[in-house]
Amino acid sequence: MAAAYDVTLPGGLWVDGGRRRDAAVRPLTGEDEAFLLDEGAELSPAHRSTALLARCVVRLGGEEPVGTEAVRSLDAGDRQALLLELRRATFGDRLECVLACPACGEALDLDLRVDDLLVPPYAERPPEHEAELGGAVVRFRLPTGVDEEAAAFAARDGEEAAAAAVLRRCLAAPDAVDDDTAAALGERMGELDPQADVVLELACAACGEAVSAPFDAGEYLAREIGGNRAALLGDIHLLALHYGWPESELLAMTPKRRRRYVEHLVEELSS
Repeated sequence: MAAAYDVTLPGGLWVDGGRRRDAAVRPLTGEDEAFLLDEGAELSPAHRSTALLARCVVRLGGEEPVGTEAVRSLDAGDRQALLLELRRATFGDRLECVLACPACGEALDLDLRVDDLLVPPYAERPPEHEAELGGAVVRFRLPTGVDEEAAAFAARDGEEAAAAAVLRRCLAAPDAVDDDTAAALGERMGELDPQADVVLELACAACGEAVSAPFDAGEYLAREIGGNRAALLGDIHLLALHYGWPESELLAMTPKRRRRYVEHLVEELSS
């Protein structure tokens, strides 16, 4: 198994009256890439992220090994942080993003680093929050992976339905709130868990229009691997053909290691 990397969660797990922010992830292997290209392609983004984290998070607080329910129970921001750390462990710190200007259609290239998208650890906080919104005291918790998965089903009726489903699930008291209070509650959740709502912002060099777009680390990773579908099969075919290694050994390699072998082989064949 590939070596694991220690990481720090922004929120962390509530354990025995305190927060545990320590975790560890291992890089993706060819088996994980194959999962994203096959079974993962049929899942909603939230369910796909859960499955990927369950595969690659090897320690969560004091829990080892880590199961599906543990990563589902994490706050949305912690899940985003783990996906960013997983991407860094696998492919490095640099991320290339391309946005389209909504005003003129110009392609805007962003050269980002994982550290640009990670937020510092939050202040210590309880698992349940209280705020005065719309003249009433509202008690709530932050959305978790379980809520994100539930929202994926509700999203069949539109984004507003998905957002409303999350708020209903996270609201402890009162039982329901009006639209204005719901909007204020959504903003408060974003303030408490900013890692969950990373937004890329820049000005279009062609027309000067302000451009903003949400960034989802799980979606980015899935598109990055899915956009180069032929690479995995091509690498395995080439290495198996020339070295005779079984598919199981090749799929157990990280992408970086596999590519080093491919580059060396191509260089040897070209000389």
